[in-house]
Amino acid sequence: MVKGSFTAATYPLRNSTILDSSTTLYIFNKLVRFYNYHYTPENNYVYTRDSTVPILRYGEIDLKLTYYSKKVLLYLKNVTFC
Repeated sequence: MVKGSFTAATYPLRNSTILDSSTTLYIFNKLVRFYNYHYTPENNYVYTRDSTVPILRYGEIDLKLTYYSKKVLLYLKNVTFC
């Protein structure tokens, strides 16, 4: 559990990638990570606990991982940029 009071700018995991095999949507907050992205139609949102966040683009991201001491590339499609 993360303790303390954080803003979006100071949240410790802000620039982390958290992989979840049961998710239906990956969200990234840095457009420079994307390639082959495209704009979304208006009124596309991610619903949070008490608000909505507009989805600005969809695209593709490569993640460089180390898996059992081997370097691997994980390719994610239809990732959202918010």
